[in-house]
Amino acid sequence: MKGPFHYEELVKIPFIVRWPKGIPGGQVSDSLINQVDIVPTILEAIGMDASEQIDGVSALPMLQEKADEIRDYTIVECTDDPDALRLKTVVTKDRKLTYYHGRDFGELYDLEKDPDEFTNLWNDPAYTTDKVRLMSIILDHMERLERREPRYAYA
Repeated sequence: MKGPFHYEELVKIPFIVRWPKGIPGGQVSDSLINQVDIVPTILEAIGMDASEQIDGVSALPMLQEKADEIRDYTIVECTDDPDALRLKTVVTKDRKLTYYHGRDFGELYDLEKDPDEFTNLWNDPAYTTDKVRLMSIILDHMERLERREPRYAYA
């Protein structure tokens, strides 16, 4: 989305919705939402079901104040150039981890203590549990997005 740098100032974008008949006005939320959530949200608003092929989830329950949030994390990716930096970032309300494919470095930030992302905790042993948890989210996300063709035989 914003190139190979996933700092908050580059990836945190405003999401403004106006639908007087369907969404109460004056709301402000810091809940996590992703651009892939826009299509399923619109489809639900017009009464259509989102296809299973769509990656996002509807934000309508959150926008209509029926839910506090729609997701526990969001993923930001930059995988355009296979010969350059390829990275995936997982963001939760309190942590952010960026994985650089094929590199021995990464980034991990405690967004509660360090919202401006000055201190990279990637190699900090005190954050090993967070690092493993966030990496497992990235791996799970990648596995779910992998398209598989039906096969008639398995070797």
